[in-house]
Amino acid sequence: MKVHPVIHFLWKNAMRLVLVAVFVGIPAATLYLREVGIGFGAKEALAGALSNHAIEVSIGRLALDPFSGLLARDIAIHDRDQGGHLIAKINNVALSLNLSELTRGRIAVDKLSLQNAGVSIPVGNLESSPRLDVQGVYADVSLLGDQLRLSRFEGLVEGIRVELSGLFLNPSSVKIKPQPAADSGNAALNPELIEKVLAELAALKFPDGPPTLHASLEADLEKMDSLRVENFTLRSGKIVGKGWQFEAAEVHGQYSDGNLRVPRVFLRDEQGTFEASLDWSRREGTLDGTVISTLDPAPILRALAEKNEAARTLAFSKPPHVEAHVVVENVSAKPEVRVTGMAFAPALAFKDTKFRDVGCHFAWKDGVLYARDVKFSVGRGNFSGELWVAPGDFRLNARNTIAPSSLLGLFDPNMYLGYESCVDSLTRAFGARPGYFLWFQSIDDAFPTEVVAASSARSALTVISLALSSAAADSIRNDTLLREISLGRWDSTFTVFANAAIRSGAVIYLRFGYEMNGNWFPWGQKKTAFIAAWNHAHALFARLGATNVRWIFAPGIVWDGLTVANDIIPYYPGDSVVDAVGLDGYNYGDNYDQWHHWQSFRGVFGTSLLGIKDLGKPIWITEIGCPTDQRRPAWLDDMFAFMDENPCVEALLWFNAHKSGEPDFRLQSDTGSLGKMRTWLGR
Repeated sequence: MKVHPVIHFLWKNAMRLVLVAVFVGIPAATLYLREVGIGFGAKEALAGALSNHAIEVSIGRLALDPFSGLLARDIAIHDRDQGGHLIAKINNVALSLNLSELTRGRIAVDKLSLQNAGVSIPVGNLESSPRLDVQGVYADVSLLGDQLRLSRFEGLVEGIRVELSGLFLNPSSVKIKPQPAADSGNAALNPELIEKVLAELAALKFPDGPPTLHASLEADLEKMDSLRVENFTLRSGKIVGKGWQFEAAEVHGQYSDGNLRVPRVFLRDEQGTFEASLDWSRREGTLDGTVISTLDPAPILRALAEKNEAARTLAFSKPPHVEAHVVVENVSAKPEVRVTGMAFAPALAFKDTKFRDVGCHFAWKDGVLYARDVKFSVGRGNFSGELWVAPGDFRLNARNTIAPSSLLGLFDPNMYLGYESCVDSLTRAFGARPGYFLWFQSIDDAFPTEVVAASSARSALTVISLALSSAAADSIRNDTLLREISLGRWDSTFTVFANAAIRSGAVIYLRFGYEMNGNWFPWGQKKTAFIAAWNHAHALFARLGATNVRWIFAPGIVWDGLTVANDIIPYYPGDSVVDAVGLDGYNYGDNYDQWHHWQSFRGVFGTSLLGIKDLGKPIWITEIGCPTDQRRPAWLDDMFAFMDENPCVEALLWFNAHKSGEPDFRLQSDTGSLGKMRTWLGR
C-alpha cells in the first residue's frame, strides 16, 4: 500500500513528538513537580484540609514524587488557642488523598507516611525554648472516619529508639491543652527542667546500640483520660554515664484508667542488681513502690553530687544490700511520704575512715526518721543504738566502744575553734589582717549576724556567697528555684535577710548565685531565668532600703574553648544592678580528676580577667586556689607579677581550705607558699 508523502511526513513527526513527550517531557515534568513543587493554590488547600479548629497546618512546599506520590515538605503545626504557638515541625510527609472526596471537589487525606523524616517539637512557648528532636522517623498513619490508626512509628529520641503503634478515636475532637501559667508551680512542665533532662539523656552513651522503647496506645481523643498504654517495655544493653555504667536495663509497665503499673524495673552493674516495682493511681493520688538493690551506689552518688566533697569520698569495697517500701499519698497536692526498709554494707570508707558491718532498719515519715538496730564497727570498736530525728528534735540511744581518735578523719580539725578563733588564727599565720572574709550559705539559711559582727570588729568586710538552692528542697524544686525567685515566692526570705543586713550596719558584699555559668549547681546555665531572678531580688532589696548590700556578679572563669563573650556576658544582669564583677577559678593540679591539669595563674585567669575589663566595673577575684605542690611558690610569683602588670583587680579572696576529696588549697600547708604570700601582703 502506497502512503501519500504528506501523510507519511505527518505520521513520522507525530510519532517523534509522542516519543519526546514520553521520554523527555514526562520525566522533565515529574522532576519539575518534585523539585519546584505544585502551585495553583494546591498546598494551601491541602494545608486547610489538614487543619481543624484546634491546629493550623502550613506547608512549605508541595511536590509530586514518582515513588512516594504527593509529598509535603517543611510542615509547621501551630496551636490556634495559644496565639499560634508552634507545636511541631516535620521536614517531609507523603500523603494519600481520598479519590471519592476529590471527585466531589473536596480534599480529604486518607493516609500519612513519614520516611526517614525529622520532627522537632518545642517544649516551651518561646522560640528560644528547648526542642525535642526526633530523627529517622518512619511512620504510617491512616484516617478512617472517626478513627486514626498509627500502624507504625519508629524514631530516635536522644539516642533511644522509640517504637509505637496505636488506635485513636475522634481525632477531630482533639484540643491542645494550654500550657500552665508561669506561676502554677508545675515543675513537670518547666522548660528548664525538660532541657536539663534532655541534656542528661544526650550525655549518655550506649555501646551496645540504642535502647528500645516499645508501646501500644489507645485513646478517645475526646476524653483524654481514656488513654491506655498496653505493655510498654524499655530494654537496653550497656549504659555509660559520667563516672558510672550499667551493664543492662529493663522496664515493663502499663497504664490504663489513670493507673500506672510498673511491675519490673531492672538494672545490673558489674557487682549487683537493682529491682523495683511501683503502682501509681492518678485518681487516688497514691504511689506504692518497693526496691531491692545490691548495686554499688557510690558512682551514682558522686555523679549526682559532683561538688559534694562527702559524696566524693564514699566508697564501698562490697556493694550494700538495701530493701525499701515507699508509700506516697496526695502525690499531686502536698505529698505525704512513708519509707520503711533496711540497709547493710559489709565494708565502706567515708572521709578516710573505714567502717565494717554497717546496717540498720529504718522508717521515715514526713520529715521524721527512726532507725533501730543501727550498728557499725571502726578499728577494734563497735557502735550500736537507736536514732530519732525530727524537726527541732534529735535523740540517740547509743552503746559505743569505738575510740574517738578513730573517727577524727570525719571532722574538720578547725570546726570547734569557732569563727572568731579561725579568723585570728589565719591573721597570725599570714602576718596581716585580711580585708574580706568569704562566707557560704544556702538561700534559706539565716543571715550570718555573728559572722558579720566578728568581721566588722576586725575591720574586715564579709562577702556572702548565696547559693540559690535549698537543702530542704528536692532536686526538682531546686531546678526551678530561679523561676520561684522571679515570681516572688522567696520574697519573705529575702526580706528577712535584707532587714538583718540593714540592722548589721556593715557593708555586705553579696555573691548572688555565684558560678552561674557552670553546670555543677542547680541554678547554673540558665541565662534568662538567672537574670530575671537577680533583677527581682535586687529590686526588692532596693525597695527595703538595703543600700549597704553590694551586689557582686561572680561567674566562673572561661575554659575549654569558651570566651567571655559567649560564656559570661550572656549572664550579666546589667550595669545598674551590679556593683562589682568577680571571677572564680582554680588550678586543681594534675591529680584531681581526668579533666584538670596543672595550669599557671595566667592560664587560669588571664583570658577572663582581661575580657571582663570592658564591663567598666570594679574587678575582684572572688575565689582562687592552687594545691600544695613544689611548683606552687612559682605559681604565686606568676600571680603577683600579673597583678602588678594589671592593677585592675581590687580584691582577691583565696580559698584557704582543704575540703575532703579536693586538693589542699591551704597556703600554710607548705612554708614556701606561706612565705611568698606573707611577703606580698606585707608590701
